[in-house]
Amino acid sequence: MSLTKELLSTDFRDLDRSGLDLWLGTIAQVGTDMLALPTPCPDWTLHGLIRHQLDQDSGFAAAARGEGARPSVWRGTDLGGDPHAAAEASADRVTAAFAATGPRDEFFLPEIGDGVTVPASLAIGFHLVDVVVHAWDAAVASAPGGSRTPISSRRRSRSPRSSRRTGADRARRSPRPSRPPTARTAGPPARPPRPLPRPMLRSAWTPGPAPLPAPGSGSLLVAVTDFTCARARDLPGVFRAGTALRRSWPDLPGAVGLWLWSLPRERRCGSVSVWTDGAALRGFVRLPEHVAIMRRYRDRGEIRSVTWETDAADVFDRAATWARAELVLTGSNQGQGQDGAGAAPSQRFSR
Repeated sequence: MSLTKELLSTDFRDLDRSGLDLWLGTIAQVGTDMLALPTPCPDWTLHGLIRHQLDQDSGFAAAARGEGARPSVWRGTDLGGDPHAAAEASADRVTAAFAATGPRDEFFLPEIGDGVTVPASLAIGFHLVDVVVHAWDAAVASAPGGSRTPISSRRRSRSPRSSRRTGADRARRSPRPSRPPTARTAGPPARPPRPLPRPMLRSAWTPGPAPLPAPGSGSLLVAVTDFTCARARDLPGVFRAGTALRRSWPDLPGAVGLWLWSLPRERRCGSVSVWTDGAALRGFVRLPEHVAIMRRYRDRGEIRSVTWETDAADVFDRAATWARAELVLTGSNQGQGQDGAGAAPSQRFSR
């Protein structure tokens, strides 16, 4: 099957919703005091980036209803006082609009050309790419340690008529850092923590059917998975497989909650899931759908899996759980016992 035929025959709606969840998870980290920060998109602040994506949601939703030919539906979105709430409402609207489309529908996309129509599956694929790219842009802009200089206060060093920088200009803007001197040691150097590159795309918390236990009534089991693809071209398939499994999450016995995460530039993706106990996790691992995915990708990368139990006396804290999972993913607390706080060694998928 050719690439064109595959794109036209693929239903991207579930994957698009997962992309929107990653986008919303990123926007949830953006405070109102960060909206003036610059982004990788030239001349767009975070406020402008979020408004652009909501304009895209509005336009694609209108196109799904057969109203996309009007340019006015592709602009003019108002973020109001709560950008995250506006983004959530926008995501729900475009998801509902896509859900009502059929395989033979055509979308008017005036951004491509006046009167141009595109098959629904391909148009939804365009929206998926748009939302994932802008989730990355927003994550870069809001990442800790990133630039905190509002774009309005930055001095321009090139003429607006010139869009090309000279080599000297590039060197002046991006000086190469000098290499620090290395210290000699008598023995082999200690293994440094594995850095967690920015930005990370993270979905919103997805609750499962199992309720949280009352403090003192029992512990929970947290499982962290980290899969590194050997080839970048396999990453979309792995992500799609994880998304398919996520659809069954609301019906899984013992499932408390879940995050999906991805570092596309590092070819890494995985999940942080919370379970009532080990039996619930083992039940999920034995699902035929999960077994099929493991067999399919067993020779296409490496996976780490780490688990630990929460303190039965404590109230479950999502923020603290994610913070500990992030330490596991960086390898910052390797060798701190067998309770799962340290990262497990890499393993290939096995039967």
